[in-house]
Amino acid sequence: MTFLRSAKAVALGFLFIFVSSTAIDVVLHAAGVFPPWGEANPDGVLVLATTYRIFCSIAGCYLAARLAPAKPIKHALALGVVGVAESGHDEHRLLVETRPVRGQHLARLGGVGGSGDERERHGRPNVRPSRDA
Repeated sequence: MTFLRSAKAVALGFLFIFVSSTAIDVVLHAAGVFPPWGEANPDGVLVLATTYRIFCSIAGCYLAARLAPAKPIKHALALGVVGVAESGHDEHRLLVETRPVRGQHLARLGGVGGSGDERERHGRPNVRPSRDA
């Protein structure tokens, strides 16, 4: 039964962090502090978002520690590990979704697989010198 209470404490702390940071995001978007959904955020907005998410995370870890049946610090640290793992998963997902198709990164550099017009846009000639010269 203690394991279930421990798991519930960590889950409620995580839920608090998720709900509170999402609610603040929605309010700041509605207030016009953040740009509309889907647009790029300026650096100042990202600093603001990081700041209030840190405070939400601290409050969520405090809640998990208060609800813990024993060893509150371990529960707060467990929630921190869950949060780091979840954010790492999100970062990995973003990297996978935005990764260029195989060969595109070489085409951007003017290497193999490019159609040639990439070199023209960067001011380099579109013709490779011959090796016979």
